[in-house]
Amino acid sequence: MKTFNDEVLVFKNAVIIKNTVDRWMHKVIDQMRKSNRFMIKKAVLDLGFVSNSSNRFDWINNFPLSVCLTADNVWWTVEVENVFNEIKLGNRLSMKQYLNQLNKKINDIVLQSRKEMLENRRNKYSSIIILDVHHRDIIESFVINNVIFGKSFEWDSVIKTYWIKSKDNLYLSQCSGLFDYGYEFTGSNKNIVITPLTNRIFLTFTQALMMCLGGATYGLSGTGKTDTIMAMATIFGNICKVINCSDGLDHQTFSQFLNGICQSKIWGLFTKFTRISQKTLSVISTLLLSTKWTLFGNKNENNFQEYNLSISPKIGIFITLNIEEINVKKKEIDEIIKSHFRPVICLLPDFEQICFTILYSEGFLEAKVRSSKIIILN
Repeated sequence: MKTFNDEVLVFKNAVIIKNTVDRWMHKVIDQMRKSNRFMIKKAVLDLGFVSNSSNRFDWINNFPLSVCLTADNVWWTVEVENVFNEIKLGNRLSMKQYLNQLNKKINDIVLQSRKEMLENRRNKYSSIIILDVHHRDIIESFVINNVIFGKSFEWDSVIKTYWIKSKDNLYLSQCSGLFDYGYEFTGSNKNIVITPLTNRIFLTFTQALMMCLGGATYGLSGTGKTDTIMAMATIFGNICKVINCSDGLDHQTFSQFLNGICQSKIWGLFTKFTRISQKTLSVISTLLLSTKWTLFGNKNENNFQEYNLSISPKIGIFITLNIEEINVKKKEIDEIIKSHFRPVICLLPDFEQICFTILYSEGFLEAKVRSSKIIILN
């Protein structure tokens, strides 16, 4: 399988393409997930034997970006929990030592990214630097706030990735939520900068998914509502399909979209939800209620109207709302959100943090000083 930016996932077993597309496409999807799972497992094992920066660069070059990011998250989680264990045994400086180790790792990969390389590989290094800086920022906050317990809320509220050996599978955890990894091959999509606000949005939405609810993001245009949900889907190994709403979207079309999301076992994001007409919103509320109660009852199928929906607990329904468009239909939208979603608001991104991380990912070691100057200019 080859992505638009020439990243390749080699299937473990060949899929014979014959008969109609609905027959062989399911086999392709199944083989894609199995092959991606095998690749991630191999990447996690290989990363365990990486002892220095040059070996890490070879490891990065041998695997697709999405595989590298997932495996890196797994080992970072293991390393942080080992640091908490060392603190418990009496080495109270181990968190600072680990912070210095992460700083060295970031500096090494930033210097490597300055060398001549193809654009796809440069984007790959840039995305890995963004993840490394996010990991470093979390550890830096632990050092500043003196977080020394593995069961503290600061650590519990971070998305952690585990390869559980007894189940031979990949899982993600945040607070009380535990989720299977989706194993969708997402290719080389550049990471967004994860700020503390982004992490709080992730926390709200993971808890919503545990309660069989969706997520709703309020905000002005250009504040990262859609990108945040897309980034969360990538972290969870899921596909998120974006559907732009308008006043021409009726309940039958929405029902068809919902049917497709449930059948495909993916996430659906309905952007500009406020543009849907008032008469359609009440019917959509009924559709969402039916889906929610099916998930609550752990049922596999849900009969609604003329559709027989096969529903997986892995699905997620998300909406975005532009604040400037809410006033006209405020009552109907408030009722839907109160019943079926958990809301967050995106008003003011952390521009300095975003600027700092992007500069770092593009090869600037003096990113801290430069980012503060750029923010002053803006």
